Amino acid sequence: MNSKRLSSWLMSAVLALGCSAHSSPEATAQSEAALTSNDQILGFEDLSAWSTSSGTLALSSVHVEGASSLAISGLGTATAYVRSVPLQSFTFSTNQVSFQIMVPTQQPNPSWYGSVDLYVDAPSRNVYSGLIDHQELTGMPLGSFQTVTGTVPSWVANALGSGPVNDLSFRFAFTVPAGAQTYWLDALRVVGAQRTQQFDVYSGGGYPPDPNISVSPALVGTMSQLHANFYRKDGTFDHEFVIPADRADVSPCCDTKIVWDKQSSRWFLSVLVTFPNGGSGVEFFVSTDASGTSFRSSLPIQEPRFYDNPNITVAADKVVVAADHCLWVVPKSALLAGNAATVSSTTCSVQNGDQVYGVQYGTTVSSTAYLVAYVDDTQINWISVTGTPAQNNVVATQHVLTIPALAPQNTVIQQGGGDLESGGVLGMWHNNHLWWSRTEGCGSVDCPRMFDIDTSSNSVSSFDFSLPGTFLWSSVPGIDSSGNMWALMSEVSPSTAPGLAVGGKTARGTVFQPTIITSGVAPFAGDRWGDYFGSAQDPSDGSVWLIGEYGGASNYQNRVVHVLFP
Repeated sequence: MNSKRLSSWLMSAVLALGCSAHSSPEATAQSEAALTSNDQILGFEDLSAWSTSSGTLALSSVHVEGASSLAISGLGTATAYVRSVPLQSFTFSTNQVSFQIMVPTQQPNPSWYGSVDLYVDAPSRNVYSGLIDHQELTGMPLGSFQTVTGTVPSWVANALGSGPVNDLSFRFAFTVPAGAQTYWLDALRVVGAQRTQQFDVYSGGGYPPDPNISVSPALVGTMSQLHANFYRKDGTFDHEFVIPADRADVSPCCDTKIVWDKQSSRWFLSVLVTFPNGGSGVEFFVSTDASGTSFRSSLPIQEPRFYDNPNITVAADKVVVAADHCLWVVPKSALLAGNAATVSSTTCSVQNGDQVYGVQYGTTVSSTAYLVAYVDDTQINWISVTGTPAQNNVVATQHVLTIPALAPQNTVIQQGGGDLESGGVLGMWHNNHLWWSRTEGCGSVDCPRMFDIDTSSNSVSSFDFSLPGTFLWSSVPGIDSSGNMWALMSEVSPSTAPGLAVGGKTARGTVFQPTIITSGVAPFAGDRWGDYFGSAQDPSDGSVWLIGEYGGASNYQNRVVHVLFP
C-alpha cells in the first residue's frame, strides 16, 4: 500500500440478537423489512428479517453477544439458502465481512462437517451472488462459536461504490451431511477499510528518536528526543519547543515523554537529565496554557546514580515517575506552578525484568496512576498508585499476573541482513482496561503479544498479532472512546526495509490482524531501533493517534497514524 494513502479499519455494522422461534417465508420477511433496522438484520435480532429455502430458523439463547443467535436446523442434503431481507440505505464501503458460526457437537459424518458460503446481492448495482467467503467446516472446533472472516471481491466493492444501497442483502449457503443437527449464526459484521490519516513528523534530535505522542483538542504534540513539535490535526506544522539546558550543571539527555493533561489543559514534558557527578534526574516542563508555546520547569527528581529511560504517568492529582525498580510520586499542582520541590522515591522494589512503562489515559483521567512491567516470560506486573504526598497516604500496589509463557524473541532481520533492536511500548488505560504489549518469537519471526488487563477484576487476557513471514514488534496500543483497541507496530522481513503496520481488536472482540500501511524506503544502517512507540486518545472525538518510526530514505522517519471510527 502507498505510504501516503488513507486507510483504516472501521466497524460500521454489528449487533446482537433477539429471542423467539419461528420460520417465515421470504416474501413475508421482505414485507417487514421497513420495520427492521440494518443493525437488527445483521445482528439476527429480528427473526422475520431472515428466511431459509429449507429447514427451520429460530432464535436461540446460545449466543456470542446480545440476547440470542440464529439457529438453523432440519437441513437436508441439498444446499439451503438463509437470506436476509434487503438492507435500507446501506453503505458498503468495506473490504471485510465476518460472522460467528457454531458447528453442532454431534456429527453424522465425522470426516465431513459440511460447508457454508456467504454471498452478497444488490440487483440495483448488478451484483448477484458475490461470493465473500467459502468456509469448509470440517476440522472446526465443535460446540463453540468460531469467527469466519471473508474479503469482499474488488468487483463487488467497485460495483457497490461508496454511496448507500437500498436493496443489498446477505445470503448464507449451507451444504451439510444428511442427519446434521442445528447450526448457529451470530454477529454478522461489516468491517471497512476507509480512514486512516498519516503524516510524517520531525524525526531528529538524537539517536534513536524514541517517538512519543499526545493530543489536545487543537494540536498533535510529538516528541523526538529533546524536540517537542506541535502540528495541527490536518498534519500541518504549528510550532516547536526544544528542551533547554536551563539549570547549571544539569544536562538534558534523552528519553523524553509528552502528555496532554485533559484535567488542567496543559502539556507535560519530561526528560532524563544528567549531573557532572554521574547522577541523574527527571526534569519537567509544563506549559503555561493550552498552546504549548511557553513552559515552567521543575527538577523534582535528583539521584546520585544513573537511572535510564524514566517513564511517567500523569494522573488526576499526581505524576508518577518510574525508572529501574523505583517509583517517585510528584504533586501535580507543584509541577503546574513550576519549581516543584525535590521528592524521594516511594519504593525501589517494583518487580520487573527490564523497566516499568508509563500509561496514558483514555477518556477519563483517574486519580489512580497506572504503570505496567514485564517480570519474566510467565508474569507481568501492573502497578496502581493511590493517594498524594500532601495527604501522606501514597500507596503503590503491585499486581503480578501469570500469563501463558512468552516464547523467546528471534533476532529481527531486515533487508541486507542487518538486525534491529526490539524495544518496548507505553500503555493506555480506559474504563478499567489497561492495554500493553510485549514481543515474543512465533516460529522464525516475531509477534506482539497484546495484553488486556482488567484493573477492576485484576485479570488479564491476551492474543498475538501475526503476519506471515514478517517480523512484528514495538506494538503500541491505543484505545478509542468506544473501547476499540488499535495498535501501531514495526514490520520488516529479510527482503524489505522496516515499515509500519496497524492491527486492532474491537470492544466486541473481533481481531483485525495487521496490515502494512507504510512500507520502508531503505534499510536502517544501525541496529538501535529505540525504546518505545506512543499512543493517545483524542479528547475531541475519542479517536486514536499513534506514532512510530520506519526506515526512511536516509535514517529513521517518525510517522503519525490517526485511526478514525464511525
